[in-house]
This record gives sequence, structure tokens and C-alpha cells, in this order.
Amino acid sequence: MGSQEQLEDVASRYGVIWRKVEAPDSAMTYTIDHSASLYLVNREGDILQRVLYSPTPHGLVSALESELGS
Repeated sequence: MGSQEQLEDVASRYGVIWRKVEAPDSAMTYTIDHSASLYLVNREGDILQRVLYSPTPHGLVSALESELGS
């Protein structure tokens, strides 16, 4: 975990979007809507590719093949 400032910095660098949604009729009182992606990151911490969420593995497989040269 990090501070709010640290989380906002990482979210900004990775293109993550989120918002708090009040849920007064729920025991949780709120939920968080957020983007969902996988990131391929090299050893230096550079983002190589962002893979959008998909219920099938096609996008991830394609990104891995592209980066690994398969």
C-alpha cells in the first residue's frame, strides 16, 4: 500500500482510471469502478505493452509473442 499521492502517481503513469461510487443500499457503502489492464514491463520498469482486459487470452498471447519474438 502507498499514500494517496503515490497511488495517484502510479495510476497516472499506467493510465489507470478509477472512481469511488457511493452504494448507500449496500453493506459496503461504496464500490470502486476502475480500468482493467495487464502490463508487460521490462526489468528496468519500462512499460512495453498495455493489454486491455479480455475474457479470452488472445490479446495477452499476442503481446507476449510480439515481445518475445515467437
